[in-house]
Amino acid sequence: MIQDSIAESGFEAIDKKISEKDFSDVDILCNEKELFSKGEILKSKMQSTLKFFEKVGCDFPIFGNNYEKFFYRSLVETELEMAELSDDSKILVVGSGPFPMTGIYLAENGYDVLCIDKDEEAIRSGEKKVQKSNIDLKIRFKKIDGRFKNYSDFDAVWVPLHVTPRKDVVLKILKDLTDRSKVIFRNPRGLWEKVYPKIDPYVFDMALVVKKQPLGKESVLLIKDRGGFDSMSRFIESGNEDELVCDKNSKKDENNSLCELKCGESAIILDCPEDPQLNALGLRPGKYIKSESKQPFGGPFLTSIEGRKIALDPDIAKRVACRKA
Repeated sequence: MIQDSIAESGFEAIDKKISEKDFSDVDILCNEKELFSKGEILKSKMQSTLKFFEKVGCDFPIFGNNYEKFFYRSLVETELEMAELSDDSKILVVGSGPFPMTGIYLAENGYDVLCIDKDEEAIRSGEKKVQKSNIDLKIRFKKIDGRFKNYSDFDAVWVPLHVTPRKDVVLKILKDLTDRSKVIFRNPRGLWEKVYPKIDPYVFDMALVVKKQPLGKESVLLIKDRGGFDSMSRFIESGNEDELVCDKNSKKDENNSLCELKCGESAIILDCPEDPQLNALGLRPGKYIKSESKQPFGGPFLTSIEGRKIALDPDIAKRVACRKA
């Protein structure tokens, strides 16, 4: 198969470089007297093979379109659902690379996107990729190091897995962003943790949403809020079920079911039944909900979400986990 042959040729190229002690485009620093451990060799092979795939994807549209479709579309779709951006949101992608798949998919969804990278060749490659597409007016490119960019004009910033140093870049973004702006960065899982460093999301001291993604990745959403972040919760998908993990500052006995709220009290939804009708009403984790009234004799539980009045069956209200705001 073409993918097998591409992977094989990528590994052969790295093997040759290792045997010749030529590490010029391998992302590991060493001198000639240092020996590579098996883990370092694996890391260099995987990083270089990924770069090879992206280069091939950019040069050969058929391969590139399929690579984007099978490996990135569902990833970015999930991140867009997490972020809940407005249609006029301005987005920036840090470290867009030679095949800017994240930026392309965001532009295809109608967003104005700026892709930045510190590599001039990556910028030229990205511009070439979108030159003849119908999204060329929605996506721009600029050569700059993400650590020195001003992010204050953007509503959301994406930070892919390969960005280095990722933690420093995320901290710079959070410093610049205005309230309610959002950062989406990717963390490795499993084998990829041997290739890319994993950032503990709690180092940013704010609430977050973490979503497990396929192919050894997870997406982390951070929302900048002047009022603090410890009123929200994070959710980690585990197998077929969602595992709820509250903020580090929250206490178990501070959490309630919706039906335990007094009339007039507001809360943050932590967990609720998976139901398309409830989602359509806005009843989902991270949303603010207010208790309006309780009808006697087992009647409906009247609530409001973002000004919209919703009557819930008491059995459903009992299954909505929340924390007083």
